Amino acid sequence: MNNMNISEALIEMQKGEKITKSNWGKNTYIRLFNPYSDSKFAIIETEPIDGTLMPSIYMKTEGNTFIPWSVSQSHLFCSDFQIFELNSLSKNEEITNTERGRFINP
Repeated sequence: MNNMNISEALIEMQKGEKITKSNWGKNTYIRLFNPYSDSKFAIIETEPIDGTLMPSIYMKTEGNTFIPWSVSQSHLFCSDFQIFELNSLSKNEEITNTERGRFINP
């Protein structure tokens, strides 16, 4: 695996790649999520929201949940980001619920 800095990792996420770091858990990664055009997930609003959901970066945790992720000061200077290689994940492990709606595999 080639190591990247955060700028290179962001470019890869914009291409649809999932990104991990060597010191993160085995199935932990970050990915860009666009609620309106993401080809892997769709969002179903269970109630109308007043506004627009913007693209953001989410981290898939070892607990099989997605949480919002923002770069920390130390991550700005790291150069050990890598493209996440699908190893033992099944398709169903990427399905999770959120407060405003639920992610579904289309």
